[in-house]
Amino acid sequence: QVEELQGMHGIEDYRPLTVLPAPKAGAVLLMSDIDGTLIGDQESTDKFCWIWNEQYRPRGAHLVYNTGRPFPSAHSLIKDNRLLVPTALVCSEGTEIYWFGPGGSDDVEADHEWREILMLSWEYDRIKAGVQAIVQQMQHEINDAM
Repeated sequence: QVEELQGMHGIEDYRPLTVLPAPKAGAVLLMSDIDGTLIGDQESTDKFCWIWNEQYRPRGAHLVYNTGRPFPSAHSLIKDNRLLVPTALVCSEGTEIYWFGPGGSDDVEADHEWREILMLSWEYDRIKAGVQAIVQQMQHEINDAM
């Protein structure tokens, strides 16, 4: 079911909050980084995937990746089957959250509510002015060096 949300960027479609079922006995929630943890040693990654699929997924466990990578980069690892499809993907240093449905790597939705919460907590005009000041200073330093 898709509903509309009046967000900071106009009306957006979003999937209503998904409440996960109560966990089965022995279920876990595993949150892991990607680089240097799950990516980097293929033999260990393959072993993790086998153990997860055989021992944890059947118990109703949830897998969440937390990465500094932007969404397209992290999502490509999942689409290319280098990583298992998770329950959720936290990207860009926690500034974006994506939820995966039962349809696999292409069944993914951005968490619009999280984005709204973040945007409301930032003083956007002050941040924009600060970034512009830094860029201008860098331009002056580059011009002075030439």
